Amino acid sequence: MFVRRYIVQDRESGLFLGFEDGDIAPVRLVKQAVPFETAEGATMTALDHCDAGYIVFPFYLEVNDE
Repeated sequence: MFVRRYIVQDRESGLFLGFEDGDIAPVRLVKQAVPFETAEGATMTALDHCDAGYIVFPFYLEVNDE
C-alpha cells in the first residue's frame, strides 16, 4: 500500500527539514528529510524553521500493511 507524505525544503539554503539530536534541523540530503503525514503539519513546521520561504513536496511512500 502507498501513503502520501510531505517533505520541506528551505528556499534560501536549499536544505531539507530533518531530525538532528531529536529536534527539527536543516539536513543536506533528501533521504534524511522528515516525512510529514499531512501537508498542514509540514507547513506549520516550515513556518517555524524557514525564514525566507519554503517548498512542500508531496510524494508516495510504500508501507507494509501488517
